[in-house]
Amino acid sequence: CREPVPIYNRAGDHIGRATTRVWSTMLKKYLALATVDAKYAAPGTSLLLEQTVDFQRKSVVAQVTKTPFFRPERMRA
Repeated sequence: CREPVPIYNRAGDHIGRATTRVWSTMLKKYLALATVDAKYAAPGTSLLLEQTVDFQRKSVVAQVTKTPFFRPERMRA
């Protein structure tokens, strides 16, 4: 998806935005690249990502993870 979506903390405060989102067929997870306030950028932090489903906005739980998301053994040789 190309349009940015807001990211909120657990209290509902707007803290950043996800600029790139995609479904990973290999990991079977939804991945997003986002910019958030520095105090929420630690790996393992739980955030809320806004998602539109059937024309209704919903918030889904997202977790901050260090990149790269996936690096198989064959790429490390």
